[in-house]
Amino acid sequence: MNHYVLECVHMNNSVKQLDSATRATVTFHTSPATKARLDQLAAATQRSKSFLTNAAVERYLADEEAFITAVEQGLAEANAGKLIDHDKAAKYLRSLGTKKPLPVPKPTRA
Repeated sequence: MNHYVLECVHMNNSVKQLDSATRATVTFHTSPATKARLDQLAAATQRSKSFLTNAAVERYLADEEAFITAVEQGLAEANAGKLIDHDKAAKYLRSLGTKKPLPVPKPTRA
């Protein structure tokens, strides 16, 4: 299988040119299909592949960081004994998408 190596140069959304002291280079391997999709998107948006790759990495990192924060918060609440009874949680989840969804159950101390 052939892999292509792309370079992602850190860029911000401003138009100014960044000098080598304010950017970093990252290299990664991807499939030919993914490279072709990136090429097509770059052409369609008239953006560089570096800009698009950086934007995608920034969004991915923000999503993953938010997920980790939420998991850590949930673990801290669970460790503090703030838990929602399984049956109440299941009943609430089954009500979502119905005409009368239930209110979010409140955590109780274990």
